[in-house]
Amino acid sequence: MNKGRLAALLGAFAALSFLLTCGEAEDPTSGRLVVIGSESAGRAMDDEAREFMAMYGKAVVRAVGVGSEAGLKALFDSPHSKDTVLAVSARPLSQSELAAARGQGLDPKEYRIALDGIAIIVNESNPVDSLTLDQVRDILSGQIVNWRQVGGPDRPIRVKFGQPGSATYGQMRDSVLGGAGLATATQHYASMYEIVRAVAGDKDAVGYCGLSFLYRDWMAKPPFPEPGIRAVGLARTPAGPFVTPDPGTVYDKSYPLWRYIYLYARHEPKGIMSGFVTFVMSSKGQQVLVQQGLAPTTVKFIVNREAE
Repeated sequence: MNKGRLAALLGAFAALSFLLTCGEAEDPTSGRLVVIGSESAGRAMDDEAREFMAMYGKAVVRAVGVGSEAGLKALFDSPHSKDTVLAVSARPLSQSELAAARGQGLDPKEYRIALDGIAIIVNESNPVDSLTLDQVRDILSGQIVNWRQVGGPDRPIRVKFGQPGSATYGQMRDSVLGGAGLATATQHYASMYEIVRAVAGDKDAVGYCGLSFLYRDWMAKPPFPEPGIRAVGLARTPAGPFVTPDPGTVYDKSYPLWRYIYLYARHEPKGIMSGFVTFVMSSKGQQVLVQQGLAPTTVKFIVNREAE
């Protein structure tokens, strides 16, 4: 995210936070709260907020999907965040971030609320349906430049990727690229939504997205896909198994590119923050996450593959 966009977002956030501090005294089911951060969890947090407000008429919860880095910055660096904000992040806090927060007199609290997968996506017209992690690395780094090299058509590969500094960018760099740089012709996009749209519009493209972006309706049988894209199966070795990403394969961690989704508070949650965290981690709240393609962390999850 560029500095201008981040400054604008934090300015709007500051104004909203000022309004939030003007409400009545809070308890776990009433008051005002902003949940800000991860784009991958944005749709799920929108649904969590709506469900929570439907249950508790005196609660006002707003979810803002601006990316994990912006969410964490708003939580720890904004003087307006105080007790009215939770950050949702697709990565854990680093030791240096924890130390900096504690240096401010804060005591950050972390909650693992879901599991997500980073799907490697291609255009729906592309016949390539499986790749090894080494092949993904070589495609992203420019060592493999033609789909023919991985069993596809004789056409050039065009890499669509996020911006440096995003949580998913960092995870792809560390877990897939392993120190290799991106191909020089890589096209960068400001959001995961833009990557998905770019891959959908380019039959030679490859990109990535979180699970919530793969299907418009995860609850349909079969799930209703996002038009124009599909995920390839991934394997750690050429021997397989090649696993496609879904809540079940992320939950059992058979899909290689899985990650936790976190909620962070500046200190032990109180009032509506406490109520919202408790709801998200309850069986009802975990069901809401599953409906957006994420996997639960606090309840047992059973997938009936035969029924699919």
